[in-house]
Amino acid sequence: MEHHSGDEPARQRFDNPHLGSGPLGCPGPLGPGNWSASRPNFICDFAPERARNVITVTGAYAAISAELGLPLDFPGPQLAFDTLHEVTDASLLARAIRFIATTPTCANQAFNVTNGDVFRWRSLWPRIASYFGCELGIVRPLKLAEWMRDKQPIWERIVRRHGLHPSPLEEVADWSFGEFLWSQCYDVISQTTKLHNAGFYEVVDTLPMFIRQLSCYSGGNSSEVGGASFFG
Repeated sequence: MEHHSGDEPARQRFDNPHLGSGPLGCPGPLGPGNWSASRPNFICDFAPERARNVITVTGAYAAISAELGLPLDFPGPQLAFDTLHEVTDASLLARAIRFIATTPTCANQAFNVTNGDVFRWRSLWPRIASYFGCELGIVRPLKLAEWMRDKQPIWERIVRRHGLHPSPLEEVADWSFGEFLWSQCYDVISQTTKLHNAGFYEVVDTLPMFIRQLSCYSGGNSSEVGGASFFG
C-alpha cells in the first residue's frame, strides 16, 4: 500500500522502484511529491463481506466441519502445516500506515508490516478445533472449491438454526483463496526491523488474535459451543 502526498500521479507501474499494492492517499508531512509504502502479509480482520479473508475462510471451513460432526482436518499439505507463516492484523496495519504516512523520516521508503511474530498452522489448528468444538483431525489435503461445492444446504442449515444473516456460501468464503492460503509450503518471515528502527514498536500475538477475531463473528463470545453464532 502506497501513501502519496502532493501531486504525484496515483497510477503505479510494476517497474516502479517503490512498488506497493496500490495508492492510498494519506494526509501527512511527507511533502509534495514524496511517497511511503506499507507492505503487509495476509491481512486478518473482522470483514464479513470480504470472502478473501483468512478469518472468514478459516471460520466457515471449521463451522461446516463442526456441523457435519467431522474432525477439523487441515486441508493443505503436511509441509504447509509445519512451515512458518505470518499475517498482519488490520488494526495494527492501520496504525502503522498512519505512523508511516505522518513521520517525515519515513518519506520515500517502504516498510514491511506484520504482527511481528510467526506461527505454524500445526500450533494454531488445535486452538481453532477447540473453539469450534471439533476433534482435532489429520493433515488431509483437499481441493476446497470441489469439497464445498455441495455444502450450500449445510450452510443454510447453520444459518437457519442460529438465525444468521442469509448469504450464499461462495459469498462468505473464497475457497480458491483458502487453497492458496493453506498450500504455502515455505517459511515466510518478513524483516520488520526497519519499521521498528523508525519508531513504530507495536506487535500483535498472532495465536490469540485468531481466536479474538473469530469471536467477533460470534458476537464476541468465544465460549459458544461449536462457534454456533459464526457470522451472526
